[in-house]
Amino acid sequence: MRIIDIPEFKDKTYVLAMPETTPLMEAIEAMVARNVGSVVVIEGTKVVGIFTERDLLIKVSGKKKKVEELNLAAVMTKSPKTAYMNDTVTDSMRRMSQGRFRHLPIVDDEKNLIGIVSQGDFVAYTWYDLFNQLRDRTKNSFLTNTQLWMLVLGPLIYILILKFFIMTQ
Repeated sequence: MRIIDIPEFKDKTYVLAMPETTPLMEAIEAMVARNVGSVVVIEGTKVVGIFTERDLLIKVSGKKKKVEELNLAAVMTKSPKTAYMNDTVTDSMRRMSQGRFRHLPIVDDEKNLIGIVSQGDFVAYTWYDLFNQLRDRTKNSFLTNTQLWMLVLGPLIYILILKFFIMTQ
């Protein structure tokens, strides 16, 4: 499956994006107001960086820097990994896992920002997909591998065992 096919992606085309000159406090306030974990840093419409909760923790709090004195350019992750709408979900998940990041900006062929997906979006998709696959496989397996005698004898044996326990009490 491709990123564009994920239902969650259709809801993620309005991305919190700001230029690198944005004061850091303004970016943090916007993240809090929108309840998101990242700001995609853009120059025009091109992705040049990303600022995440992890950047705030490591590059600002961890180094005891003053939020009021910084802009996004000072603490963003430069040249973040991106993906295209037609990239597969599994490849994108693998890249995020190997790179140890949770937010993946989606760009077009000219590197213009289109949307963003997070690990949470992939988890929501994969759980749904996993349950559908499990349901389909179970149904197919049951219909093709279950012997008729198991369908008939199973309930009969259960009833006999239940009757035995009731009679012995």
